[in-house]
Amino acid sequence: MAADAPVSVAPRPCNEVPGLTQSFTDVSTLRAAFTDRKEIAILNAPLVSKGHVYYQRPDRLHIVTEAPARQSVTLSGARIKVVQADLGRESSMDLGASEVARAVVANMLLVLGGRIDALSSLYRCEAVPEEDAWRLTLVPLRDPLAKAVRKMDVRMARDGTLREVRVEELGGDASTMTFRDTVANRPFTDEEAKAYFTP
Repeated sequence: MAADAPVSVAPRPCNEVPGLTQSFTDVSTLRAAFTDRKEIAILNAPLVSKGHVYYQRPDRLHIVTEAPARQSVTLSGARIKVVQADLGRESSMDLGASEVARAVVANMLLVLGGRIDALSSLYRCEAVPEEDAWRLTLVPLRDPLAKAVRKMDVRMARDGTLREVRVEELGGDASTMTFRDTVANRPFTDEEAKAYFTP
């Protein structure tokens, strides 16, 4: 007898999936290692970078790229700082000065913070349950992201921690960030908070 074919589950609006919102909102802090793979149309091979990400609800984020070049991006509230260590460069900006930057960062924080209510108002948000995770598809409904991003695919563990985020741009480029060694809800010490989240 032939093996049973896998059962296909139809996507449902994110705000109608039982347990999804609760799992997301249970995450107050996050630490993880990441690998980011960028597929750029004009290049023959993808660009791969590795590093660590630190998040504290609601609006603190620190992304450290360790290879192939050292760079850090620090967000705290409306302030963002970028340090390119290998080039000896540092710059800061107020997110209020750039509509696109503000939208990108705000949406990243919504994903990390599990704001399903807000995501569902900004995206057509659909979810499919997997064995031990959820897979979300987010299609932007508003500019400026709708002019640049075709969709985002997000895979979340059942405890609300990120596993993968893939962004597909309208121009054909794409990036996939995968996460490992993820630790959720371990408070940052005062020293860590100062080191990670001072813009």
